Amino acid sequence: MIQGRHLVLLVCGGLLAFGCGDDDAGAVDGGRADVGSPDAEPTMDGGQDAGTDAFVEADAGTDTGPRMDAGPTTRPDPGLVGRAAVHIAACTGGDALRTWLRDIYGDAYPTAGADPDGFLDRSVLEGLECVDALTSCDGLYECIGLEVESGEGCTEGCAGSELTLCEGGETVRLNCQVFFGSDCNAAGDDCADYEAPPGSTTCDPETFEELCTGDAPTYCAESGGFVITEDACADYGLECAVDGEARCRGTTPTDACSFEGGVLSFEGTSCTGDVLTTCLNGGEATVDCAAAFAPGASCFTIGATSYCGLADECDPTSSETEPSCDGDTVVFCNAGRLDRVDCTSRGFAGCDSGSTLGCLFPF
Repeated sequence: MIQGRHLVLLVCGGLLAFGCGDDDAGAVDGGRADVGSPDAEPTMDGGQDAGTDAFVEADAGTDTGPRMDAGPTTRPDPGLVGRAAVHIAACTGGDALRTWLRDIYGDAYPTAGADPDGFLDRSVLEGLECVDALTSCDGLYECIGLEVESGEGCTEGCAGSELTLCEGGETVRLNCQVFFGSDCNAAGDDCADYEAPPGSTTCDPETFEELCTGDAPTYCAESGGFVITEDACADYGLECAVDGEARCRGTTPTDACSFEGGVLSFEGTSCTGDVLTTCLNGGEATVDCAAAFAPGASCFTIGATSYCGLADECDPTSSETEPSCDGDTVVFCNAGRLDRVDCTSRGFAGCDSGSTLGCLFPF
């Protein structure tokens, strides 16, 4: 698996954390998802009915040699995403529920599923149905390659593809293959750097001059030292430009677009019907929410912020949007829609009104 240039593993307080600190930077809570029927009725475990298909196939595009990991070719249903995010947040205890929602949904660019600045591999997304079937934290590792356990006797190290970290009486187990596409390093104390795939060209990331190959950004992988050519920017309504780095940008340059990054966010500046206007690397771009975010999704505006999502019942772009409790039920913002999950039905003691996790952390 080929990874993007900014993929890092952050461990905060001994727990795996995908973006510690400002966990709402970057993409809005939204991404590759299928909302199912727009007329679906709310279910007892939260959100709209997932329908008969938990995943919807997405166009993977054309692959012509070593590229950014194509990632998942499916879009998980938002109801499934919400329930799984609640379960993972409670079982791991590190990140806020909204952070897991954001990372599972991903980013709008590329819409085929690659997430250059994201963290979650296809194996994690494909494990959401497995997580949804759990009624405790037992089995989480088998579903997504991640678990946190309490108790003494933790020994840090890395064997095969399993990395073990110890902190504050808790043991964190992480599957390097699932999250990073690699096994343990030779020292046995961390996940290994990515290996160059067969047929790739080696390079030095310190001296490599990034360029646009046709309309596709081409750069040297910081880990592994091999040339990566991403998908053509035009495939996503963007254009390739080199300004120190080769990146896709919006096709309408404007000084008003200050956001810089590797992905096109589901958060923007305005809506025209279902189409979101947003910024990427100095250029204005548009995102068809119904096509890129989820069939049946639309564009919504709350205050000064517009976003692709499911509703405007809550603000998924705000770091102040936290879950709340209604008895043992956690009420949370799922891409702008207020969803409900009964914590006790998932094996937890109840809803945690004193944290951002949602359900009570079991340790």
